[in-house]
Amino acid sequence: MSYLQKRSIVAIDGDKVTSVSDAVNDGLIAEAVWTDPLSVIVPARHPLLAHGQVRLNDALKFPLVLCHPEAGSGGHYQIEAVLEGAAVAPKVADRVTSLGVMLTLVGAGYGVGFAIASQVQSLQRPDIAIRPLAGTPPKLSTYMLCRQGKPSEAVKRFIGRVKSMSAPADGALGA
Repeated sequence: MSYLQKRSIVAIDGDKVTSVSDAVNDGLIAEAVWTDPLSVIVPARHPLLAHGQVRLNDALKFPLVLCHPEAGSGGHYQIEAVLEGAAVAPKVADRVTSLGVMLTLVGAGYGVGFAIASQVQSLQRPDIAIRPLAGTPPKLSTYMLCRQGKPSEAVKRFIGRVKSMSAPADGALGA
């Protein structure tokens, strides 16, 4: 497992690992098991809060605080792919090593950020606010990394539980 994979691991359980990165090697495969919508994270008193949903191009008019590519956040690559397809060129104010540092800088007014809303909401910070992206927001995938070959019974049960709790991602492991 690479350094990047180790840094982007969400959870480890026996012979399966969940990660926000699909970068694999050493006989592992990555399968999307669930997705979460990308949200805009803004300071508590920001002009974008006038909108219930924020258009991506409107968010990109402000400086951005993004995760650094070497920080090991697999979500970084997924967010960068969304930003590359935008009509407005992003203005990056800073690149940070963790979600916590990003939220601190956003809360201090250095810029806006992007993250999975469910991750940020669980932190309950008074200095930031979360807004969904307008339209159909891009989805960030969480992957299950497992050994190549037939999944074990434990992995199959895990996949079944994940699928029963959320809509299956395209190409998710099944049998």
